[in-house]
This record gives sequence, C-alpha cells and structure tokens, in this order.
Amino acid sequence: AEGAHAVVDKNRQRNGLPPNFVHSLDSSHMLMSARQCHAAGLAFAAVHDSYWTHAGSVATMNEVLRAQFVELHRPALLAELAQSFRERYPEVDWDQEELLPPKRGDFDLEQVKQSTYFFA
Repeated sequence: AEGAHAVVDKNRQRNGLPPNFVHSLDSSHMLMSARQCHAAGLAFAAVHDSYWTHAGSVATMNEVLRAQFVELHRPALLAELAQSFRERYPEVDWDQEELLPPKRGDFDLEQVKQSTYFFA
C-alpha cells in the first residue's frame, strides 16, 4: 500500500507478527553471541541462523551460544510484548482471552546449557 493513509491489512499484520517476532529473537541471539564470542577472542561468522568459528573454538562457541540463549530468554518476553501493546494501544480490550499471552511454563532454561543438540 502506498501513502501515509493507506489501509492496514489487519489479517496480514496478525499473520506476520509471530514469525517476525521469532526472527527478531533469532537476530538478537546472533548479535549477543557475536559480541560475546568477540569478547572471548573467538572468530565468529554467521549467515542468518548458521554460525561458525575455527574448529578449535567450537566447544567454547557452544558454551557462548547456550549462555546467550538463556540470557535472552530469561525475561518473560511474551508478557513484555503484551505490556508494550497495552501501553501503545490503550483503546483495545486486551483482557480478551485470545489476546492474553500464554502463561509461562516451568521449564528450567539452564537445561539448555546441557543440551547436546541445542544448536548445530
């Protein structure tokens, strides 16, 4: 759509939000991992969600990737996203069941650090 007053396609917006949100998390994880690898003196290269380093650094990179994933996902991200929507769009009745974020489960994120196949 062109112009500042174009009609927003609500269905496309609704369908695009989940994959775009997940993509933003993937890119945040990549940035956090790249920065931590740099701080640790590791070579880091990436294309989308594929990361690599020198063979002798893979074990350390694996630790970095897991630690940064845990750090990224420690906050209640969906609850934070929902709160930002509440603040930005106060006219919406956010208490409708289908608009509430799912309750956070009891999975211990620290288990990711021991996962053999967490990242390949």
